[in-house]
Amino acid sequence: MNVRLLATVCAAGALAAAAAPANAAAPKTIKKSYALSLPVPYPATEDVPNQYGCNNGPEGQTKNTTSVTFPSAGTLVVTVDFTGDWDLYLLDSKGAMVGRSEGDSTGAPKAAQEKITYKKIKKSTKYAILACNWLGEKDATVKYTFTYAK
Repeated sequence: MNVRLLATVCAAGALAAAAAPANAAAPKTIKKSYALSLPVPYPATEDVPNQYGCNNGPEGQTKNTTSVTFPSAGTLVVTVDFTGDWDLYLLDSKGAMVGRSEGDSTGAPKAAQEKITYKKIKKSTKYAILACNWLGEKDATVKYTFTYAK
């Protein structure tokens, strides 16, 4: 390849890169999914005063708590897919509830979903995703997608 041709190819590549808009790239995302098997529905038939959902239930039997931390500010969308009745919560680093989804699907033999969208994720802050088997089948799948702030 001669020097003139190489210079032309490099110049064309540089022009194409300069012409591309800086924000043309799609926002970065982090996607995760995990299966749960919580065999014991929460034993209370009513909410416990000063508590929410099955937060007092036994870990690994009635509820699953998964810690997540993200490298940037952004938006988090969490879902739990299940049969019966499950609830979903998002807790901040102090244990305060910042998001929840607790539809009543008791007695529904079909698949259902709870969903939380939280747009205020802070960089390097620890959050907890809490999935609870309120009165459902033992198996569920939690999925989350984190999208970096623009």
